[in-house]
Amino acid sequence: MLRRVTIAVVMALGWVAPAWAGCGAEASEAEQAACLAQDLRDSDKRINAVYKALMGNLDEAGQKTLRDEQRAWLKPRDKACALDTKESDREKWLQGILADQGRTLCVVRYTFSRVTELDTQLQAKAATPPADLPPAPSAPVVAKATGGASVVPAASRLVDDGWQPVGFDHFAQARDDLAAAARRGALRRNFQGFTDDPAEVLIGLGVSAISMFPGAVIQNEKNAGRYHLRSANGKLAAARGIRRGATDRWRGAAIEQLLCRGGADLAALPALATVRARLEPFAARGLIGWSDARVTLLEGATPYARAIAATIDPYRQHSATRFSSAV
Repeated sequence: MLRRVTIAVVMALGWVAPAWAGCGAEASEAEQAACLAQDLRDSDKRINAVYKALMGNLDEAGQKTLRDEQRAWLKPRDKACALDTKESDREKWLQGILADQGRTLCVVRYTFSRVTELDTQLQAKAATPPADLPPAPSAPVVAKATGGASVVPAASRLVDDGWQPVGFDHFAQARDDLAAAARRGALRRNFQGFTDDPAEVLIGLGVSAISMFPGAVIQNEKNAGRYHLRSANGKLAAARGIRRGATDRWRGAAIEQLLCRGGADLAALPALATVRARLEPFAARGLIGWSDARVTLLEGATPYARAIAATIDPYRQHSATRFSSAV
């Protein structure tokens, strides 16, 4: 029997229903629905306004990159949230989303994550952001499980059946080595996900697999035909690699500590002020706290842990390539 499982996006990002701004877990279903509807409309206004403001601060090349990024963000959102992409009337489109609470929750979470990214980019580009921007949407705060109707059924059932949440998207049975590693603070993370393997070297086997070394990250050929051709001719399957300097290793360690232990000391990182600026939207929403140079995830931050950790990675900030993102 499988003892570990990775939960699908919506369940992984909150194993109980959210307590929206102004509507706690004690609110009635009607009040929860009203708050969720308001968050949908607020976040929709904010993302459109910030996107427009950011476009006005970019040159032609930057505008093209932003448009490409936005389209790349919309496609997985529409698919994950099962949205009607043919409806051209905005109000009808919103009403169609609001007809299903699960769909509304999905869109709000996708939009909140994207708004945070765009806000950070706008702060970096505009010396003074426009004063007429709509208010920033409130972060969905994960409420404590109460055993009532607010609990997301599938994830709640896993917890009730003895599965322990590990990181932001894994569950493991309490007796499993992965769960034990999480409890004792020994959890690790590599390109495959969370692990209890303490090894500093990972050899990836197969198409597109990634090998990790202290000083390098190497990926195998992603095309199956070329991969088998190289292997059959006695050649290495590696197609590309990146050298990791000391600063890269410090950043990697900080990201791993944040995701696996809920906090990291960033004192050794260069340009710490820049990282703090990127993290300000999360701090403003009560998702992180600071103690000198140490950043800590606060209650309710788990669904956004990967987005928070991504602010430490400077390569991600300047790349037009789409990486997997937290919703």
